[in-house]
Amino acid sequence: MRRGPKDALPPDATVAADRAECRPIVDAFGSRPKYPRTAYTSASLTKGDLSGTGEGTLSQLLLAAYRVGDAQRWLAELRRAVAVCRGFTAIDGAGDREPLAITPGRNLAVGDASVSFLMRDEAGKDAPVAITVVRTGANTTTYLSAGTSGRPEPVARAVADEQHRRMVDAGKVAR
Repeated sequence: MRRGPKDALPPDATVAADRAECRPIVDAFGSRPKYPRTAYTSASLTKGDLSGTGEGTLSQLLLAAYRVGDAQRWLAELRRAVAVCRGFTAIDGAGDREPLAITPGRNLAVGDASVSFLMRDEAGKDAPVAITVVRTGANTTTYLSAGTSGRPEPVARAVADEQHRRMVDAGKVAR
């Protein structure tokens, strides 16, 4: 596992959605979410061969803290966005546009709430990214994972359970 850079979400990592109702989806990984993070850290983990000649997985983890109530509001908005945003165009800080398709996933029964979905480019040239966000009080853990096999690689339930337990044990759970 590798810890993320000092600024895991640099200002130029801004991502916008061309449809307002889809913004909560890009807020999962963008640097300027509607509900600002008060603190965050990230890590990445690689498994297998990421060169494209074998099977491998790249997983990223983002732990974030929010003002009381903001994490709860964001997850409620994210749940609605995943239900209605089956496709939209993401626009990055450089103005590049990427049409994305969203497929609701199976939400894990972990934490105070969770939302899971698949995100893939509409052209089908990249592997789908499995995204799960778990809320623990005023904190969230966002799991993003993509495999070179082209199959979704969602976070394992046991991993999400353990991370939730650690968040609770750390006493960082503001309600």
